[in-house]
Amino acid sequence: GEIMLRGNSFDGQFPASVINLENLLVLDLAENLFKGQLPEGIVNLKSLLILDLSRNFFGGNLPANIGVMTELIEIRLNTNALLGNPFMGFSGPIPASLGLLDQLVRLELHENLFTGTLPMQLGFLNNLEIYDVAYNAALEGFVPDTYSNLANLKEFYITGTNIE
Repeated sequence: GEIMLRGNSFDGQFPASVINLENLLVLDLAENLFKGQLPEGIVNLKSLLILDLSRNFFGGNLPANIGVMTELIEIRLNTNALLGNPFMGFSGPIPASLGLLDQLVRLELHENLFTGTLPMQLGFLNNLEIYDVAYNAALEGFVPDTYSNLANLKEFYITGTNIE
């Protein structure tokens, strides 16, 4: 099944009942006014192929075990931070467990509040084509050596970070 609610004016917290839909393939809540943290139970959506929560006001950390969602092809969590507002936008580290998502083609995390360094584990995502962490000002460090293994990578953006 699919939930496609893009481009409405829905607001409030993440709809918690969604985490019970174990056979859900597409969750698109993009371009709404949702806010708050994702429930830890989002990782129960193990059949999910596309997770698009972009252009909302979500915040907090991503579940560290997001890597159990092994069917994911696209993760779009971009543009949840408003410039100058420290209370909106996904924050904390980029979970290393994302490196377990063998099918992942698109990872869009730009315009948030992520901190720390780029996980070296993401260098093993053979299908990854688009990897965007731009405008996460607190990201730092270096591009891991393992990223040279990303043979299918077409777009990699680190503008607006402190990554060298």
